[in-house]
Amino acid sequence: MYISDEEKSHLKHGKYKFINKVPDVSRYYINKVKEIDIDKNKAWKEKASRILKPRVFFKVLRGKRIVVYPDQQGVFLTTEKLVNFFLKKEVLDKVSYYALSGILNSKVPSFFIEKVLFSMTTETSRVMDLIYSKYLPIPKIDLRTQGAYKKLDELVVAMLELQQTYHEQKAVGHEKERIEQQIKQLDWEIDEEVYKLYRITEEEKKIIEESLK
Repeated sequence: MYISDEEKSHLKHGKYKFINKVPDVSRYYINKVKEIDIDKNKAWKEKASRILKPRVFFKVLRGKRIVVYPDQQGVFLTTEKLVNFFLKKEVLDKVSYYALSGILNSKVPSFFIEKVLFSMTTETSRVMDLIYSKYLPIPKIDLRTQGAYKKLDELVVAMLELQQTYHEQKAVGHEKERIEQQIKQLDWEIDEEVYKLYRITEEEKKIIEESLK
């Protein structure tokens, strides 16, 4: 949602958790929110009512991995530079936004975006709006993949909790190293589950890993 810098400077403190800047969104963690009041602006309230629903939101920078956050409860109001991605109800009956964020934050979609969607572009950044995001290949949900989707859901919930502990408790020393290792391990497990979903071979995995180093 677009709010000009001039208008932002006059906003009062309120109930809406507004993500003002793209860098404030990291993988599985929101670094900063600005609590604002927009109730007096009818257009903003109408826009907010369309945004504040369960979803994932993200932005892609050319040459970097996609960064996705699952807003499973629909509580964050996002700046216009972050793209909101909603699932149809019939799909939501089978998969959560947690699992979807696990897929999109993994290495496979980042490889596809860089090598296929953006392969002919020269701009340093691209917003993943509908013209691009509609081509993201999401694995089918069927008897073969149900287990992997359930496992992804559990791993991402664990990752969100771990990231919150890491950032908000400000761990230091050995405790910080321990949590960092747990985060790396969870990241690896999420990638492995996603590789299974896409049926990525060991040879293909090596190509993806090397490309994203």
